[in-house]
Amino acid sequence: MNVVIFFLFGVIAVEMLTGSRPFTGKTSQELFTAILNQIFTISDSVAKDQRLYRMLRKCLAQDPAGRFSSAAEMRCELIPAIEAYSHVEYSSSADPDAVPTLLKLSGSHLSVSGNRVETRLAR
Repeated sequence: MNVVIFFLFGVIAVEMLTGSRPFTGKTSQELFTAILNQIFTISDSVAKDQRLYRMLRKCLAQDPAGRFSSAAEMRCELIPAIEAYSHVEYSSSADPDAVPTLLKLSGSHLSVSGNRVETRLAR
């Protein structure tokens, strides 16, 4: 799997958690320079959870060799980090044909089926 995917995941995750991008620049050149030269840092509220911070730093590592090498490797760090950070319940089904619910937040569910990710709000 291409490690660029893990970098992109890290960028999206940081923006979702903090409301801002991990690297900034007024032009494309400034942005690329920031990605190549700046050390990734994150807000104190997210940094307090070291598992999540470590996972995000690994996604956003400047050296591609320092990023996750597979989705399975990332999943081993991602699920515990999510559970610790957000106090959500991770669940999986014993039924291989069932659509697994990855996260249960109060009033919503995040599920994955093949290449499709689905969110539902409980009513």
